[in-house]
Amino acid sequence: MASNVGVAIHTWLEWQFNHGWPLAQDPDHAASLAQIERMAVAWQLKPAAHQRLLTRLRELVKAELPLPQSDQRFELCHLRAPKAWAEMPFTLGLKGFDARQLDQWVGQAIAPGQPRPALQAQQFEGLLTGVMDLVFAHQTEPDSPQRYAVLDYKTNRIANCEPQTLMQAVLAHRYDVQAVMYALAMHRLLKHRYPHSPATQQLSGVMFWFVRGLADGALWITVPPPLIQQLDKAWPS
Repeated sequence: MASNVGVAIHTWLEWQFNHGWPLAQDPDHAASLAQIERMAVAWQLKPAAHQRLLTRLRELVKAELPLPQSDQRFELCHLRAPKAWAEMPFTLGLKGFDARQLDQWVGQAIAPGQPRPALQAQQFEGLLTGVMDLVFAHQTEPDSPQRYAVLDYKTNRIANCEPQTLMQAVLAHRYDVQAVMYALAMHRLLKHRYPHSPATQQLSGVMFWFVRGLADGALWITVPPPLIQQLDKAWPS
C-alpha cells in the first residue's frame, strides 16, 4: 500500500505540473478532484479520510518551500515551464564504479559522523538510469546568476519535521547517495549545456521534500563541488 501511495502522489503531482497546477488556481477543479476521488476509491478511504486527503493535496500545491542558502521561499505551484522540468530522465556512465569507495566519499562529505547503513559491496560497469521528480531554475536575488536545483518528493511517514529527524530519514534510506547521483547527473548536463561556465557553481542542491509534513518537511542537501568533481573524474561518462 505504501509504495502505491508514493507512486500515486508522484503521478498526481506530475499531472498537476504538466497542466499548470490547476488545483492551485481552482480548489474545485473537476479533473483534479476526479483523480483524487480515484485514489480514495483505490485506497478504500472512508469519507473523512478522503476529505483529509483532498485538504492535504490542496495545501500541497500551494506549499511555500525554502530556497537553499536564502531566506526566500517559493510556492510549489510557481514552478512552471520553461524554468522547471518534471520527470527529467538521466543516464550516468559509471565505468569502474565501486560501491564501497562511493560509501566512504559520501559519508565524509554529507552529514559526516552520522550513522547510516553501509552500501552493499559491489563493482559496476555500465549505465545507471533514473528520473528526477522536478528540476527547476531559480535565483537567490533578482540580479544573481541563475542556478539549478532538484526537488524529490518523499511520501515516507516521519515522526516530526525537525531537521535532525529529516536527516535521519535521509540517511536511513541512503537518500544521501541518491542526492549525490542527482548532483552528478546535473553536473554533467550543465557542463555540456554551459561548457564555458563552471557547472558546480550552477547547482544549488537537492531538496528532499517529505510531503506529509508540507512546507516543514523540506530538507536541502548540498553536495560539495569537490565530491562532484571527484566522482566525475573517477567514473568517466
